[in-house]
Amino acid sequence: MVCTLSAQAKIKCEGRFQIVKGHGKISLPYFEDNYLAKIARTYGQKVSNNAIRYNPNLKAEVCRQVGYDYRLTNICADHRPDSDRRPF
Repeated sequence: MVCTLSAQAKIKCEGRFQIVKGHGKISLPYFEDNYLAKIARTYGQKVSNNAIRYNPNLKAEVCRQVGYDYRLTNICADHRPDSDRRPF
């Protein structure tokens, strides 16, 4: 899969990771948000990458609804009631 940030810059990604030559996979919030939106759409939610990225309340809501999916364990850990990483 190729993630595009602009018309000229092509960034390679794999799921929630950016692939960086010489460094391997790097987890970045931008790619995690895109991945969360992609997984949420497979569950029938109508959310865009930008909506997840720029609306923390929407991100929290989506995580509460689909965050049980094993692919989202780390991304949604702060928003799941069964997680040890809940905010105080």
